[in-house]
Amino acid sequence: MFYLCNLKFLYVFKMKKYLKFGLLLVALAFINSVKSQNISLDVAYKTFELTSDSAYVEVQFLFKGNSMVYAPVSNGKYQASANVVVSFQSLTDTVSPIHRKYRCNSDVYSDTVATTKSDVYHLVRVPLRKNRYQMTITIADNANATATPLSHTDMIDLRFDTNIVDFSSIQQLSYLSPSTELTMFSKYGWDYLPYFSTFYPENINSLLFWTEIYHTDKIIGAGKQMNVISKIVTLDGVTVPNYVSSKTVTTSDNYLLKHNFSIAELPSGNYNLLLEVRDDKDTLHAYTSMFFQRSNPSFDTKQQPFNDTLSYDSLKLYFDYIYAIATSAEKEFIYNFKPDQAKEGYLFFYNFWLSRNKENPVEEWYAFHNKVLRVNSNYSTLKYKGYKTDRGQCYLKYGPPTEIETYNFDGTKYPYEIWRYDYISNGQVNVYFVFYNLDRTTKDYQLLHSSVYGEPKFPNWEEEVTKGRASIFNSEPSMD
Repeated sequence: MFYLCNLKFLYVFKMKKYLKFGLLLVALAFINSVKSQNISLDVAYKTFELTSDSAYVEVQFLFKGNSMVYAPVSNGKYQASANVVVSFQSLTDTVSPIHRKYRCNSDVYSDTVATTKSDVYHLVRVPLRKNRYQMTITIADNANATATPLSHTDMIDLRFDTNIVDFSSIQQLSYLSPSTELTMFSKYGWDYLPYFSTFYPENINSLLFWTEIYHTDKIIGAGKQMNVISKIVTLDGVTVPNYVSSKTVTTSDNYLLKHNFSIAELPSGNYNLLLEVRDDKDTLHAYTSMFFQRSNPSFDTKQQPFNDTLSYDSLKLYFDYIYAIATSAEKEFIYNFKPDQAKEGYLFFYNFWLSRNKENPVEEWYAFHNKVLRVNSNYSTLKYKGYKTDRGQCYLKYGPPTEIETYNFDGTKYPYEIWRYDYISNGQVNVYFVFYNLDRTTKDYQLLHSSVYGEPKFPNWEEEVTKGRASIFNSEPSMD
């Protein structure tokens, strides 16, 4: 089953995001709507790499069947057809333009009026030298000589860089199944139909897509492990809980990432689909994104702040996340949470965030979950996820420090960091935390001393970063 958008003539061009040594070029998306006198259609175009010096543009068409003019063919039958010309002019040299001509035919019908005409899909792939081009698409209804042909011009960038990890366009899909025979809509051993819109209405409950990821074997290393992460984020960058997928795969010259997010419970709003490539040390090598809109009024009217069918395992994981910021009473519930208490666990989770933000508990949870992802990215060790480490827990409780002083191993002292805060939520000002790393070869920094009420104390911490035999104690009561 697949669904179609309502725009009359949709052009979508997505330029690539590049990430190389911290340099990011912002992605662009152009969406225009055009209406003809008689014919209406949707058009999307995507870009892919072929070889080290070539690439191709995939131009996809969806002609609205009832908008075309049907002319007589053999045996008293009728058929519609359109001529398509796709032209490319280099923007960097004066070589002659490249023109490709195609004919798109409808099914054959017994009459021109009574039968509902099916929409007509067509697709062309044009290989080109890596370059920047001005692309012009011209479409004419063959049986309607009085109509003005449709024409659209845009810039296409095919300069895939073999010196970085790079992405093809993100291809949204309406339909995907294993190929049984080769057609124009066959690729990678799959039959597919494109999805021609960035709008996902209520009756569509899947965000299905694929993209190609290039050069990871060259940049990360042949035969190495990499993590390919897909997630849905709000426009201000907050990751939406339950919409994160991570796959560990082996590097290759061309890796096909395909994924399907169930968006049945994604609230109405504007989002980005964000894709990341990280190595086995969690270093970010590349990312790209795609904007989309979700309309889900039925789910919105339920006023469910969270999914009340969350499994015990999901709740247990979320409780593990929030333990660092929980009060003593909340920690007791979390500690004693049992598999047969899923309903009670959901209500506890809802009330936990409601007590912290009565106006928007969901937003509060999203913001915290984004912190968890951040500390997992920055402070994970070989043994623990970032949210379980001392630095991660400090970040979750008090937020990002005002200042971090970092001291590396100098032959006499263990590596250590001092996190300073001008102000924290319990009202204290000008506080600090000291973390040190007895291992020296990992990121496993332990909390040694803090000036915050209820946190570990070791007044002789400066001596301890030399000896490494601290006996830490809490000299003041907790403030919760």
